[in-house]
Amino acid sequence: MQWLKDHKFENHDEAAQGIDKAKAEGRQNAMRPLLNYVEAHNMERGEVRELRDKAEDAYNRGGKLSDTDDARGW
Repeated sequence: MQWLKDHKFENHDEAAQGIDKAKAEGRQNAMRPLLNYVEAHNMERGEVRELRDKAEDAYNRGGKLSDTDDARGW
C-alpha cells in the first residue's frame, strides 16, 4: 500500500499523452461523417471547403467549453 501511495503521481506524462491521443482521434472521428456526406453528394471543392471550415470552427468552439488542461492539473 505504501508503494502505491509513494508512486501515485508517476504516470502524469503517460496520462497527458493519453489525453492528447484521445483529442486527436476525436478530431479525426468528428470529421468522418462530414467527409462521407461530401463524398455521397459529389460536392464541389468550394462547397467542401466552406463546409469543412464551418465544421472545424464548431469543433474548436466546442473544445473551449471543456478544457482537458484541468484534467492534467495545469
